[in-house]
Amino acid sequence: MKICFMLGGFTQNGGIGRVTSILINRIASDCPDIEIVTLSYFKTGKPNLYSIHEKIEQTFFLDKYCNMSKLMLTGGVKKLKKFLFDNEIDVIIACGALFYPICVNAVKNTDKKCICWEHTDPQRNSDHKGQNLCRRYGVSRSDINVVLTKSALDVYKNIFNAHNTIQIYNPIEDTVFKYFKGYDKSSKRIISVGRLTYQKNFENAIEVARRVLPNYPEWTWDIYGDGELREKLQTTIRKYGLENRVNLKGQVADIYRRYHDYSFMVMTSRYEGFPMSLLEGMGNGLPLISYDISTGPNEIINDSKNGFLVKNSDSESMVKSISRLIDDSDLREKMSNYCIKMSDNFKEGKIVEQWISILKQL
Repeated sequence: MKICFMLGGFTQNGGIGRVTSILINRIASDCPDIEIVTLSYFKTGKPNLYSIHEKIEQTFFLDKYCNMSKLMLTGGVKKLKKFLFDNEIDVIIACGALFYPICVNAVKNTDKKCICWEHTDPQRNSDHKGQNLCRRYGVSRSDINVVLTKSALDVYKNIFNAHNTIQIYNPIEDTVFKYFKGYDKSSKRIISVGRLTYQKNFENAIEVARRVLPNYPEWTWDIYGDGELREKLQTTIRKYGLENRVNLKGQVADIYRRYHDYSFMVMTSRYEGFPMSLLEGMGNGLPLISYDISTGPNEIINDSKNGFLVKNSDSESMVKSISRLIDDSDLREKMSNYCIKMSDNFKEGKIVEQWISILKQL
C-alpha cells in the first residue's frame, strides 16, 4: 500500500506538520508493507523543522505559492490526479480542510481513496477563506474523515451529516517520555508553549501574570514559541514591569528536555484542535491549566485530577487556579502522578494502531 499525505509542509512551526511527522515516522518504522510519500503544497526554500524518516519520500506539489482557489480553476485537480497515478498512490490523506476539495476531486472516478483529516475546531472558519466550504465539500465526498476529538466527531455527524467519520487523538511522541525524570515539586516556574499568534491568546496570559506574579516574587513564567505578535507581547511585558518575570523564550529545538524544569503548564488559547503542548506537558507529568474551549482541553484535562479546566475567557478564575497550584505543592505532585497515568491513552503506538486499522480497512 502506498499512502500520500498532502499538507502545507514541515518548514513552519505548527500542529499539522508536527503531528504528521510523528505519525508517518512511526508508520515508516513499524510497517514495511506501507510506503509513504509526503506532498507539501509548495517549496518554501526553508529547512524542515521536524525530522522525517529516511524511508519517506518527500515531494512538492508546486514550485512556488499559488492561491488554492486559483489553482483549482487552472488545472490543479488534473495535476494532482496525474501525480497520484504517476506515483501509484493508493490513498491520499488531506491534512487540513484547505486540501479537502482538491484531494476528493483528484480521486473521483478512480480506484484511489481519500481521507480528510481535520486538525482544528470544525466550528471555526478563521484559518483561511472558505474553510467551512472546504469542509462541507470534502467530508461528503471523502471515503473516511478523521477528527481529533469527540466534540469534533459530534459536529461532523450532527452538523455536516458526515457519518463516515472516525475520531483519533493526536499522539504524544515517544521521545517526550524519554526525558521524564520525575516531578520536581520544588520548581517555581510556569511554562506555556505555542505560536505567538491571535489563536494562542498570550496577551491574556500576560494579563493573568500581572495579577498573579506580584504575590509570588520567586515565581516566573516562560513562554516558548515565536510569531508575528512577539514585539507586541514584549511591549506589554515591559508596560506591566514584568521583565525577567514573564519571559518570551522563542522557538527552541530542545523543548522536550526543558519540561522537567517547570512546575505546571498553562494554556490560554482562544481555540484549538487537539493541543500538542498539553499532551507533551502531561507526558512530562506537568499539571495542566487551560480555558475550557470548545475542542481539546476537556478531553486531556480531567478537572481537579490532573489539572484545572477554567471557564473560557474567565481571567479571574484563571488567576485563582494558578494561585491554588502555586500555593499547594502536594496538590501539584498528586496531579503530576495522575498526568502520567492518563498519558498512556495518548502514546504514539496506540494512536498509530488506530490509523493502520483505517488504512487496512480502505
